[in-house]
Amino acid sequence: MLFVHISYAQLSTFTHLSGVPYDKVIMSSMMMKLEYVVGFIWQLIGSLFGDIFSGYDSDVAYSTI
Repeated sequence: MLFVHISYAQLSTFTHLSGVPYDKVIMSSMMMKLEYVVGFIWQLIGSLFGDIFSGYDSDVAYSTI
């Protein structure tokens, strides 16, 4: 739910600072929200697989020593 609050804050800031049409701002904030969600999921997957691979690499390193 955090990214929803962030996007609403960005939305109000954008409309306040620039005289951009409201629907354009909504579209851009929706895209930013989508990018944030995709990036978050990507980081989550990356951290999960990163832990697996780093554990695997450390095991291999220990076995070679």
